[in-house]
Amino acid sequence: LQRIQALSRKEQILLKDSIYSCLARYEALKGAGYQCAVPGVAFDAAATECGLGTTIECFASPFNCRYRHYCSAFPDLEGRFGS
Repeated sequence: LQRIQALSRKEQILLKDSIYSCLARYEALKGAGYQCAVPGVAFDAAATECGLGTTIECFASPFNCRYRHYCSAFPDLEGRFGS
């Protein structure tokens, strides 16, 4: 919240518009869970036991990503959130 408050008024409006647009796109899909997900222990096992590390997540959204970088359904809009 402090990071959002530190943004300029214009940046805050852009952020709110981007969040609304993401929500609207996923709502338009009307999916049961919007994205498939595995439990956190699966990510932890892949990172440590399989040696895959924790650099990027496939098939996530700004609303359910575990890592800073991820692949999403709408990279044009979600790129500013890490996709």
